[in-house]
Amino acid sequence: MNEDRAEATLRDVGGTGKKIAGDLIGDAKLQAEGTADKVVARIQEGVGRTKEQFESVADTAQQLGGRAYEAGSKASQYVAESIKETPLITLAVGIAIGYAIGALVHRQIAPTPPSYKFWR
Repeated sequence: MNEDRAEATLRDVGGTGKKIAGDLIGDAKLQAEGTADKVVARIQEGVGRTKEQFESVADTAQQLGGRAYEAGSKASQYVAESIKETPLITLAVGIAIGYAIGALVHRQIAPTPPSYKFWR
């Protein structure tokens, strides 16, 4: 429970007390203040819950970021070890990937044949 939710609980209790006191003595203003305090308490409770949910999401994102960093580090170590163990195969794979990317980037798209509608 965060500070907003604790304050909302106290405000709700205070609002209930004001409303009951207003009912007992017949003071409409005190009743309205109690009801208003209870409404504000409900809003503040919602704000507190929202803050807690955002904090939870932020914690989860931080944990996932840490896991992604660890996975990237392990992948980097694996690639480094594989390059040390089999440099020629790694070189051949790198050349093949470079050739494929070059072919995709520089391939020519067949031009569309001209339209001869104006001859008809």
